[in-house]
Amino acid sequence: MTRSLVEGMKKLGVSFNYNPKRLAEVGETVIVLSGMGALTQAIEWKKQGRIRKLLAGPNILVWPSEHPEIAAPEVDVCITPCDWTCEAYEQDLPALMGRCKSWPAGVDVEWWKATTNDAARKSKIAFYIKHIKGPIPDVKPLIQLANDLGFETHEVIYGSYTPLDYKRKLSESMLLIGLSRSESQGIVWAEAWAMDVPTLIWRNDRNTIRGKMTHVSSAPYLTTQTGSFFEDANDLALLLKKFQAGEISFSPRRWMLENMSDEVCAKRLLDIALSHEH
Repeated sequence: MTRSLVEGMKKLGVSFNYNPKRLAEVGETVIVLSGMGALTQAIEWKKQGRIRKLLAGPNILVWPSEHPEIAAPEVDVCITPCDWTCEAYEQDLPALMGRCKSWPAGVDVEWWKATTNDAARKSKIAFYIKHIKGPIPDVKPLIQLANDLGFETHEVIYGSYTPLDYKRKLSESMLLIGLSRSESQGIVWAEAWAMDVPTLIWRNDRNTIRGKMTHVSSAPYLTTQTGSFFEDANDLALLLKKFQAGEISFSPRRWMLENMSDEVCAKRLLDIALSHEH
């Protein structure tokens, strides 16, 4: 997230200071991406009139009620990764109502770029499996289903790979099938899209968080250009057959270049900062 914003600002040619060492280097608009200590300091600057506008998030805290200072009147905007996290934050700490804005971090679309041609990966599917935040469907029948349709399959297990490992798997795949209970943004899906690999994502829109049933999404930024949701094995089988027959097609990298590159996302955050009036 920090990498994306810094690189995006550089590509846009915007003048900014990252972690300034002196108060004189602090601009009138401050974005605190992470760290409660940094936010507390920025709130004091705002009280003193040293800065004009203060944005906070998205990596400062997990739940706002644990750190209610995120809703201090000096905080103009609380940044969260997507709409469902905005809603969850406002429900958790109503003092934030109307001040939450969604902002996804971008992806380095030059590093996450396919190096193999379509012919090298036309019959391979990767399954991305994330066994946290609650149960997901049994992956074995889904893999068998894909194999029965003539696809080669391989697995990518959350937490067991490096970015280079993942990039290599994507380079060999024509599709990524994702199983995750919820995603605050879904960077892993965006990395696949940048590699021009569409995603078929198991749809889940409810999860128990802190003992409460919460509206979530397993892919907040999935579009018809980047892939599709599926409900169950039968639904997945239908999608795979349509994909094989050429009845559905996607253009994920094109969507990424237009909507989620580092510079596009940096511009989006700048727009939030410059347009908001507290």
